[in-house]
Amino acid sequence: MPRVEGSREIYVAPEGKPDAVGSRAAPLDIVTVFTKPGAVMPGDVVWFQSGEYKPGPIEQNPRVCGTKERPIIFRAAPGLPAEAGVPAKEGQRATIESNLTINGSYTWLWGLELTGQGKNFGVDVRGGDGVKLINLVVHDNATPMKPGEKKRETGQGVNGWDVGNDHEYYGNLSYRNGTIDWSHCIYVQNTAAHSTKYCTDNIVFDSFGYGFHVFGESPTLKGIVLEGNIVFGAVGGSNILAGGMKPISDLVLRNNCTYNLEGWGKASYGVNVAYNPKVGAHDILIEGNYFAGNKFALGARGISHNLTVRRNTFWAWGDTVEVLHPPDATRRNLAWDDNTYIGNGKFDLAAWQKQTGFDAHSTLVDGMAGKPTGLHVVKRVNKYEPSRVHLAVYNWDHHPSVKINVSDIAPPGTKYRIVNVLDLYGKPVAEGIVSGGTIELPMSGHQFEPEFGAYLLFREATGN
Repeated sequence: MPRVEGSREIYVAPEGKPDAVGSRAAPLDIVTVFTKPGAVMPGDVVWFQSGEYKPGPIEQNPRVCGTKERPIIFRAAPGLPAEAGVPAKEGQRATIESNLTINGSYTWLWGLELTGQGKNFGVDVRGGDGVKLINLVVHDNATPMKPGEKKRETGQGVNGWDVGNDHEYYGNLSYRNGTIDWSHCIYVQNTAAHSTKYCTDNIVFDSFGYGFHVFGESPTLKGIVLEGNIVFGAVGGSNILAGGMKPISDLVLRNNCTYNLEGWGKASYGVNVAYNPKVGAHDILIEGNYFAGNKFALGARGISHNLTVRRNTFWAWGDTVEVLHPPDATRRNLAWDDNTYIGNGKFDLAAWQKQTGFDAHSTLVDGMAGKPTGLHVVKRVNKYEPSRVHLAVYNWDHHPSVKINVSDIAPPGTKYRIVNVLDLYGKPVAEGIVSGGTIELPMSGHQFEPEFGAYLLFREATGN
C-alpha cells in the first residue's frame, strides 16, 4: 500500500462521531469521511473498523479527494473482508449497507464489503480521475420486485460510468446482485473522452443479468480492457457482454475465463462482443482466454475491421463460436487463428474454416461425450495483496478432489488456506502447509462443483 510523507491513519467505526478526532479510540463516522472536506486529506488512509454500517445513501463530496501522488485510501481494517476464509464471527466484518456514490478524484476503495437488500447499487462511480476499486466484496444489492410490479430499478453491484481518467477495478468479488434480467454485477462505460479503463482479476458470478455489462445505448464505447477475470453463472445474460448500440473500439479481452452449466441461464452467448451486428465495431483483441459454456462460447457480432482472436480455448454445448459482420462492411485485418477448440460433437472446424477463412493453424481437440476432459487451472496472483491468489478450477472428469500444482505460487513450507467464493466467509475448503508442490482440493458441496469452482487462496507472503 502506498504510504507518503505526512499521511495520516484515520479510523471509522459504526458508532463513530462526526466531531471525533478519528483515532482508533475516538473514530469518525462513515458519512463524515466521505462528505466533509477537511475531515480526510490527500494521502490519508481511512481504516474501517468492524461492525455494520447503515448510513443510508452516501454521495461523496467531490472536494473530498486525493491527488495522483497522494490518493485517499478507504480500506477495511486488517483481518476484515479483504481477508476472506476466516470463519465469520459477530463483529468481525465491516459491512456497509449503502448506495455509495464516488465523485472524488484519486479515491481508492479497498477491501470493503458493500451489500444490502433494498439498495439499488453497491458502488456508483460518477466522477473523478484516478478512482480505484480494489478487492471489494460487492454482493446482494437489489431492490426486490413487489407483487404485480412490471418494472423495477436495477440492482447493480458496481456502476462504472463514462467519467474520469485512469480508472481501475481490480480484484473485486461481485455476486448475486439484482433481481431482474437487466441487473448486472459490474456495469462499465468508457469513451474517447477518457483514458483506457481497466477491469482486472475480478471474480464475478451469479448475476441476475449479465456478469460484466460493458454497454451503452448512446455513448460510442472506446478504450476498455478486461483481463484475468473469472466470470461464471450469469442467469439473465452473458457472462461478459462488451458492446452497445454504437460501435465499440479499442477493446481488449485477455486471459479471462468463463463457465456456465449446460442449461444454466438464458443467454446463448457466454461472451458477446460488439453486441449489435449492424454497427461496425473495430480494433478489438481477444487473446489467451478460456471460454467455456453456453450455446456459443464466443459471439463476435458486428465487427468490421481490425479484429484479432488468437490463442484462446473455446468449448460450448452448441455451435461454439459465431461471427457476424455488419452489412456492406469493409472487412479488413481480421486475424482469427491459433486457437484451440474442444470437440462437443457439433462443432465442425473444417466447415468453420471453409465458411470464414479463419483458424488455418488452429486445432480441434477431442472431447468425451461432448465435453472437455482433464484438469484446467487458472491462477492469478493479486498485485495489491500478493498473499492472495484467485483460482479457477475446471474439473472436467468430475473427480471428488483434484491435486493442484502450486509450485509456481507457493513453495514447500508455505502455509495456505483456500476458500470457495460461494461460501466466502465460511470454513476453508482446504488449509495446511504446502509439501511436494501440490495441494489437494475437494470439489464437492458447492454449486457448479464438481465440474467447476472458483476460489481464493491465501498464502504466506513469498514475493511472487
